[in-house]
Amino acid sequence: MKCLRRLACPFAALALATTGAAHAESGGIVREGAALEASESGAEPPSSGPARAVEPAPLDVPLPPSDDAQASADQADDAEQAGKRSAATPEAVETSEEEEATPREAARRLWVVHLKDGQLLRGYLVSEEPARVVLQLPAGGRVVVERHAIASMAPSTRAEVRHGEEVWFKDPHASRFFYAPSALRPKAGYGYFSQKQLLFSEFAYGVTDSLSLIVGAVVPAWFVGVEGINVTGGGKIGFSLAEELHLAAGAQALVLPGSQDLGAFGFVFGTGTLGNADRQITVNVGWPFSFTGRLSLTGRSGEIGSLIVVASGAYRFSKHFAVMTENWVLPFADWGDTVPAIFSLGLRVMWEALAADVGAVWQPALNFPIPWLGFSWAFQVVP
Repeated sequence: MKCLRRLACPFAALALATTGAAHAESGGIVREGAALEASESGAEPPSSGPARAVEPAPLDVPLPPSDDAQASADQADDAEQAGKRSAATPEAVETSEEEEATPREAARRLWVVHLKDGQLLRGYLVSEEPARVVLQLPAGGRVVVERHAIASMAPSTRAEVRHGEEVWFKDPHASRFFYAPSALRPKAGYGYFSQKQLLFSEFAYGVTDSLSLIVGAVVPAWFVGVEGINVTGGGKIGFSLAEELHLAAGAQALVLPGSQDLGAFGFVFGTGTLGNADRQITVNVGWPFSFTGRLSLTGRSGEIGSLIVVASGAYRFSKHFAVMTENWVLPFADWGDTVPAIFSLGLRVMWEALAADVGAVWQPALNFPIPWLGFSWAFQVVP
């Protein structure tokens, strides 16, 4: 057998050299798996651009071995055959598992790479060199990105991979439902603008990870006259007792400078949330107040009462959709024969920064529900 291998080596070397030459003529560009995920639209950059498929390592063509080298090869071959007949030691198995666990552990962190041409790449960081970066795509395959083409890159704090290969962004509007707040807070530096029912405009901003402020107004009412001038403001501060148990407290007020009856009124509230940004149950308990001593919109005494309870919930069932409900109960309010409660149910359709809340609001005294429509835009969203 050893003699046959000495005769076969020169012919094997010649065959490998021929294969290597053909391989070099084809350019050596190999795509390993799925196309790269370039942007939200799914466009993929050309393979000749700054982000390209991984090139295989150069093919080493072996030369015919000398007699001394062949003797060493024969000894190594004998040792290999002996090793195959023996069981693998626990130490060898443990080393193999450790070598495989290291890249898997590093691959759990999703990175976002912004290219200078406007493309956005998400993937696991395989290697980072002065001249290039190699990313493993969630859908499979690898891409090489040249350093000079990268505008910025950082670990993702707003997205994660689910179901093996699908990239899900975090809901940047999870700190509220249709209107009522949850105990979840926007991160410091994050905020959103929302437009509810095409009438009420609102800005919210995370001053710190615990404190957020809000300001808004029903802008169309400003054009009615002096009595229509209005502005709202408030704040929320909270903390987390556990990973999925959150508490918050805050206040919100509506100021009507031109109204002699109301002037300014609002409510202070305490909030408890069980869950996370994708699935949560929230209960708000609030106490109304008024600077004029009146808590009525129509002049009837006791219209609002001394307590407001709001029960809300949300469940995200896909990348872009979540079902929401928000229900207000005023247990001590005087609404005559009408149950002092307002119920709502609908969907949140979301993208990485934009969201649309579509639903229906129902009050027992009404014969039909009232449509609800709101839009939100999150700003200063980081990868």
